[in-house]
Amino acid sequence: MGVGVGEHSGSDALRIRRLADQSALERTSAGIDRRNCTHASGDLSARTEITRRDETGALANSFNEMAQRMEDTITTMRRFAGDAAHELHTQLTALRTSLELATADQAAAGKYLQRAQAQVERLEHLTSNLLDLSRLESGTVNEERAAIDMTMLLQAGHVNFASRAEQAGLSFELDLPLDSITIYAIDSQIQQAIGNLINNAFKFTTKSGSVKVSLSRVDYMALLTVEDSGIGIPMADLPHLFERFYRGHNASDRPGSGLGLSIVRAIAHSHGGGVNA
Repeated sequence: MGVGVGEHSGSDALRIRRLADQSALERTSAGIDRRNCTHASGDLSARTEITRRDETGALANSFNEMAQRMEDTITTMRRFAGDAAHELHTQLTALRTSLELATADQAAAGKYLQRAQAQVERLEHLTSNLLDLSRLESGTVNEERAAIDMTMLLQAGHVNFASRAEQAGLSFELDLPLDSITIYAIDSQIQQAIGNLINNAFKFTTKSGSVKVSLSRVDYMALLTVEDSGIGIPMADLPHLFERFYRGHNASDRPGSGLGLSIVRAIAHSHGGGVNA
């Protein structure tokens, strides 16, 4: 009798726990459903309240993490689209002005058409950078990674960099280690990052100035340092230097789209590294 009662009581207790778990799961599911409706309406800030530490709580936590990733992704996309639209609109307005002037003033048409050609080239450069940055930030680059000897890579580009520096009236120094420093990376992206950094140094260094590129090993990482004697970076600009389309307060008279350093940061992050100034 006692045994029978014990089994019966245990069955009731198990049944009650199952009902309680089912009720909690239904409440969580209902909460997720309501928040899905909220997300569908455009509000991505809704989260499920987590009050349990079991499978039901884990489900709610997974939903919240997914919602956060979705909110971050869409916020980034909206900001990117807005920034890109603004920059493209600015360049297209300048191009249209040049073409209208060329049409209105036949005597000076050649000058305005030459200006329009330069604006078309800037548009091509801008759209190319936008596509590169979009692919990097979305992780849709399909190129294979391979072992890259950074020492040899920089040595191979030395002649080109030194020649460009000489043409600009600058001195160029390349400081490489005696041993090889190898990384596992996408070759085209690493070359693009190096090129962007050095181009940036050339652009902001006045005649008779100097640019120095150094390579070293820090722990298990390759450290590339680009130094120049250029116009410098105001302290207020440093936190924003690698943001998309950001141009420093003292850089308004220099050509560029404000995407070069953003691309460097995206490449560094995609390879498990970082960049700073």
